[in-house]
Amino acid sequence: MDFMVRQAPIPLSLAIALAVLAFAGGADGRPLRHGAPPFRCALRETTAFLPELRTYSGYRWVECVVGVAQAQIDSVAINNGTCESFDWAAGRSFAFGQVFYIPYACMSPVKMVVTANGAAVEIPLR
Repeated sequence: MDFMVRQAPIPLSLAIALAVLAFAGGADGRPLRHGAPPFRCALRETTAFLPELRTYSGYRWVECVVGVAQAQIDSVAINNGTCESFDWAAGRSFAFGQVFYIPYACMSPVKMVVTANGAAVEIPLR
């Protein structure tokens, strides 16, 4: 006995919406990562002197823990690049569970965008 499976027709509006979602990306053309972010980050602060950062009160940094198997960091920007930060993580690769630090110099970091593994990931800091 043969069974024939017939595909239900998809409305054109639904097909267009699915196509738009499939090709949607970030403002810079990089794909936005959906689902859980590859990093878990938190703000940290202590008092110290770091002459390379010219505007700060104390030593501040963002501490991130990698949540994916491997993360190749391409770039880091805090507050759309208006917050001065050391981008020493750029070009480096980190494994699952590894911690990396991003020192910064501004009064109120709100968000950080990390480009890693070819995708831009926005991480809220507050």
